[in-house]
Formats: sequence, structure tokens, C-alpha cells
Amino acid sequence: MNKVCYAVMAVMLLLSSCARKVHISDIVESKDFELLTLDFDYLDSRSRIKFDDGKKRIALNANIRIKKDSVIWISLSPILGIEVARALITRDSVSLLDRINQEYISMDFVSLSREFNFSLNYDLIQSFILGELPWETTFDIKFRRVKNQYLLKQEVGRILVENYIGQETMKLEKIQMTESVSRNNLTCSYANFQPIDKKKIFPYSSDVVLNYYNLNRHFTTSINIDHSKVEVDGKNELTFPFNIPERYARK
Repeated sequence: MNKVCYAVMAVMLLLSSCARKVHISDIVESKDFELLTLDFDYLDSRSRIKFDDGKKRIALNANIRIKKDSVIWISLSPILGIEVARALITRDSVSLLDRINQEYISMDFVSLSREFNFSLNYDLIQSFILGELPWETTFDIKFRRVKNQYLLKQEVGRILVENYIGQETMKLEKIQMTESVSRNNLTCSYANFQPIDKKKIFPYSSDVVLNYYNLNRHFTTSINIDHSKVEVDGKNELTFPFNIPERYARK
């Protein structure tokens, strides 16, 4: 169950390359480019998550709550069942409750990154869930037209990031990340964009693939998230309850 929660948090990205010759007309200046972002304080979603790590396949209902730039809370349960796992992600750490085995995990992002051999942090996970650029852009960047999308390449430390933005949606539709040393890669594709209100749209479907090496072994984890309901800044105040029972063993 801890792999399910890890994969949900690593909420992620498909390796591709573009060999097409780039013409001057393919370049778009950032000053002529307006990427749509989701502005909110609180987000609440009802979702369906499918998880596959090559050994087990799991489908669970999820309630995802976010206080922007602060807290991500996830509750997982089978259809018409009681909660089987809960996750709390803060700026500093990740905590997971496995209610089936009565175990818990708590670690900082340095340890979590070491587990996957891939650099992870709060902003990255939040961006994956929201379908937005994980790293901010500067004013002098250039976007390249690739078919019906704009491509923005970034280098963040040892990570090559390729952001594909839809020309019609003006939202991030796919992001690909490759770590130059380990070659671990993460891909997330977004689809089924729907309005939350008159000015905000949200990707109700996302597919995540994480390929990574650990102790010289290759692992692939894939996740599909389909949201059935998404609400931002609703009338009801959101809470983020997370308590570790004394009888639970640390894993």
C-alpha cells in the first residue's frame, strides 16, 4: 500500500524527442504567450486512482484536498469501503498511514528522493496534481511550436524538463522529465479539460509513468487519475486530519 501512496504523490510524466527541423516561424516569444493557471486557496476533489507497478494492480477511490503551497491531503478507499490509506504532504515531509497493516511511514523529501533516486519536493507534487508547470519561467524564454502544442524546454539542475502546452487549451498537456545521470524519467499527460467556473479549467484526467532504478534494478510505476468532481474555494471549510495511532508500527 505504501507504493500506492508514493506513486500518487510522485502525482507524474513519457519520454519522447523531436527531430523536426525548427524554423523561425516555430518560435514564440514569452511576451506573446499567456499560460492559464489555476488560482485558488483550497481545492477539494473526488477521484478514481488506478495503480500498476508490474506486480500489483489496484483501483481506489480518492479524496484529495489541497491548501495551495502548504498542504496536500489524500484519503484512499475501495468502492463503498472504509479508508485503507491516508497521506499528508507538507512543505517539509511526507507521512503515510497504512490502515490495513497498521503501519506508517514518515520521511523528509531528501529521504523520499533517495528512495526513488529522483529529486522530489512539495511544489513538484502539487504541480503534478494540478497539471501546471513545476518550475517558473523567465520573461526571456522562447516556446517552440510542435504540431498543435508549444514546447518549452528547461534544465533544472541535472533534470531536463520538456513541457508541452496545448495551443487551444493554453494548459500544460504533457510534461517529461529525465535525470541526466541516472536516466530515471517521469512523464505525465493531462486530458479531459473541463471548466470549474467561468474562468478556470482543470484536467480531469491524468496519466503518470515513473521509470526509475533502485539497487541496479529497473522499476516502472504507472498511475491513472480520473476526477469526478473538483471544487475550489467552496463554502465548506476544508480540514486535513492526520493522526498516527499509538499501536501503528513505523516502517
